[in-house]
Amino acid sequence: MKNLQAGMTRPCIMDLKIGSLPYNPVKLERQRWKAEISTSGELGFRLCGLSYYERRQDDSLAEQMTELNKYACRPLKKAAMREQLMRFLCLPTGTPSLLKTALRTELEKIQTVLS
Repeated sequence: MKNLQAGMTRPCIMDLKIGSLPYNPVKLERQRWKAEISTSGELGFRLCGLSYYERRQDDSLAEQMTELNKYACRPLKKAAMREQLMRFLCLPTGTPSLLKTALRTELEKIQTVLS
């Protein structure tokens, strides 16, 4: 993720793996294991990395970047992943309906680009 951030000021990046079916016969057991210990098996996707600046009470961004690598993200369960997504999107915690709306809006933007 460091290479993606090169030359950017205050980048926020999310690495998201979508899908839960193992596809590589050589790595089949490891892929099944990752799906079992992460949200891939339950939700069909998992966080593999995040870097973002948290929003403060005064609506400014924190100076220190929050970073979670794949090892920190892998054991996240549904509630903890929701919390991280809300922080990444600068949404008030405890408002899952706002998270759904924000994600839906972003996915619709992506769909428009791909259409």
